[in-house]
Amino acid sequence: MLGFANVCGAMTRTPKLIFFLSLTAVGCGEAAPDGLISESTQPLESLCTGAVSSVVPATASNVIDGNTATHFGSGNNNWQTVTIDLGCTARVTGVRRNMVATTPSLATRNGQGEMVSVSNDNVTFTPLTFPTTFGWGPPYVNYGAQLQAWHTVGYGWSRFLRPNTPIQARYVRFQWDGNFDAVTEVEVDTKTISVNQAVTSGSVYNAIDGNSSTGFTTAQTQWQQVEVDFGRSVALTRLRRNMSGASANRGENGEQIQVSADGTTWRPIVVGDVAGWEAYTNYGAQRQAWKRMPYGWSNYLSFRQPPVLRYLRYLWDGNSDNFNELELETTSPTAMSTVLLPTNGTVLGGGVEGQPIEFSGFASTRDAQIRVQILRDPALSPSLDSSWDDLLATPATPQSVPTVFFGDAHYPFEISVTPTTNGSIPAQLLRWPPAGVALFRVLQNNVPMRSFDDGDCPETQSLTRTQRAMSEACQSHMSGVISVADGDDSQGAIPPQQPSGTEYLSRFDTVNNGSFYYQHIGAESNLNLWRTNRGFPAGEVVTRFYNAGDLGLGREMHCRTNAATGQVSCYVTNYGSAADGLNDEASALASAVAGTNPVATVAMDFRPNLTDDSVRFYVYVHNPITGQTSLAPQVALDSEGLKDVPGVCIACHSGQFQPATRAVRNAEFLPFDLDSYSYSTVPGHTRAAQEENFRLQNAMVLATQPPPAITELINGWYHNTPGTANTVFDGNFVPNGWRPACSASTPCKSGYLCSGGVCLEDAAVSPRSDPEGITVYRQVYAKYCRTCHVAMPISPLPIDTYAAFSAGAVQFRTCDQPQMPHAELTRYRFWQSNARGHLIGAIPMPTGCGE
Repeated sequence: MLGFANVCGAMTRTPKLIFFLSLTAVGCGEAAPDGLISESTQPLESLCTGAVSSVVPATASNVIDGNTATHFGSGNNNWQTVTIDLGCTARVTGVRRNMVATTPSLATRNGQGEMVSVSNDNVTFTPLTFPTTFGWGPPYVNYGAQLQAWHTVGYGWSRFLRPNTPIQARYVRFQWDGNFDAVTEVEVDTKTISVNQAVTSGSVYNAIDGNSSTGFTTAQTQWQQVEVDFGRSVALTRLRRNMSGASANRGENGEQIQVSADGTTWRPIVVGDVAGWEAYTNYGAQRQAWKRMPYGWSNYLSFRQPPVLRYLRYLWDGNSDNFNELELETTSPTAMSTVLLPTNGTVLGGGVEGQPIEFSGFASTRDAQIRVQILRDPALSPSLDSSWDDLLATPATPQSVPTVFFGDAHYPFEISVTPTTNGSIPAQLLRWPPAGVALFRVLQNNVPMRSFDDGDCPETQSLTRTQRAMSEACQSHMSGVISVADGDDSQGAIPPQQPSGTEYLSRFDTVNNGSFYYQHIGAESNLNLWRTNRGFPAGEVVTRFYNAGDLGLGREMHCRTNAATGQVSCYVTNYGSAADGLNDEASALASAVAGTNPVATVAMDFRPNLTDDSVRFYVYVHNPITGQTSLAPQVALDSEGLKDVPGVCIACHSGQFQPATRAVRNAEFLPFDLDSYSYSTVPGHTRAAQEENFRLQNAMVLATQPPPAITELINGWYHNTPGTANTVFDGNFVPNGWRPACSASTPCKSGYLCSGGVCLEDAAVSPRSDPEGITVYRQVYAKYCRTCHVAMPISPLPIDTYAAFSAGAVQFRTCDQPQMPHAELTRYRFWQSNARGHLIGAIPMPTGCGE
């Protein structure tokens, strides 16, 4: 059994013991050993800052060494005292002791008294009295020199003496009338337990008293639960339970475990998380449970990756069974060290020469040695310590006063470094290629600290979660490596090599073919005629938004389906100037909502009766004076000016132009990605007001017989029911090709469930730390690539899975010879974003995406 040596949950040394006037001290601050919570002292929360250490007297320390074979005996035949300094204020929920007799034949300490008291200052002690406590019953008497004491308590382990209400205390004192007896252990507990049903016999605390002969029952015959609050964060390694009933086993009744870091968000433990229990099934009200468990002690349920939690629920289908014991084996997780800023992928505007970079975060100990390092050469492996250079002459140390996150104490640090890019020192210039990316890491005691991809995540999660849970949810997939990009102008980073000539949305095989293309498809001369020939406005579905993802235009989208022929037609009128590719979003969106000052209208239709050339493109320009529209063989969608139709269209909509016939094969309608748009606040034009119309438009895209990638995407956005009215768009969907594979022997990481051979999000855990492929999909591909590439299954650059995306071609097209992203606004935003940081984590990029 574990003794008091783990009483401060962040401690490697023994806590202070005071025997008579022998004073020694130690603080809380580091990792504690493992322990069986049901039989031992619960590690307490580290809330204090003292860190003095000295040797505790050997014999007295035996009462907190976790070993009942060792003991302490002072030789005193009268009242004596052991005072335990927890090193920090903690929530005390129980105390018990183990004693052995000098006369082995004695069963109880006949005529002898014992007393427990607590203090916050080691001066004023408050006794735990009767009836403000439970667990130790009568005789409670005025006894000898101690006026409030228990009398004739049995030898061996006592029961826990528990206050009716948990007590905040730093010092716990155990006193006894000596009689030459020996104290082998004193244990302090910090956990509480509750049940959601009225107890009809026994006490719920019998389930954690270390005695499987005691228990409790309720009148409930259906699902019920006990909830254990550990009082601090713990890592749960395994558990088992003891139940008893009238038959040989619990038959078809189910049992389940749930864990929580904050007492609000609960995650069920599923079969992929653990080993040791069989018969896992969807069972009754609890869809993830084990059933047909035996009475008595179950096998141990062992965790493959111990979850960090504060609260645990054990649920069971009641059947009037007696719940005897819940045994929980835990470790005390070491305090997390965290880099909050800079986040992975930070971009510095204005260049880096002489610009300081601020590093800040939390260390787990006040005496931590913190170092900031930079990768010496982007061609070197970041996994080797020899590849890194220190940027500080001497290690820094954090502040001595901790910040407390829900009981976890951490020590803030702020460090400023200015990595030189002096061209006269080639070795230093290699650290940061011009317009490239430098890789940094921050080490605590030579161990890389965690960092984050999203600067908003830690701030949001720290409000409701423990620091460890927040770190788990927000941590970067870069595993301690932080990328910082050099922005070489005041507006953000731009590609270092700008190809000459036309660059954006370009298909050179279509130059000067716009008029011939229109002749081939028989294009109408004006927009009104085009609309009339396709049945508008009858049955049309309309949406208005700002296309923030690529073109940067206010858009008024009209779509309808011809029920008789299956023809799908859409036209979108654009608002805002494309002169610089970076429109004023507010004015462009306002114009789209009001329908004023249109620039050009792009139209498309799908004809299912055609095996070739089934998707066709039309562009109409608006005369601001007459209000008339006319067919245009060219259109300006960026700062480069006019480009030819259909090339400017199929640059994103896919397709192959046939010069001999002027036809376009295999072009596609694109799905409507609601998360890439901005919306008005005008009633009727908000996102919420248009959700259903967007769903109808996406359903029309499905009717154009798109490639599998588009079909999978739209179905995923609408949970496989895009045809069901009022189904709400869910942009969190990630295709299977970007998800980690899993099996019984290769389980998913925490927060994910193995289903169909891939890792899917566990709905009970939010937020969660995404695997690398999912992070790259959401932070890079979905934002800067997917709009066009989802329509290009046979593109020269197939990147529709994580394996294809990370194969290397992305670096060439994006960094070495930057042609992607292919739309002006998208490329601008890509080079301002943290995307390069994620690319470096996914792809071997020795140039740092910029040299």
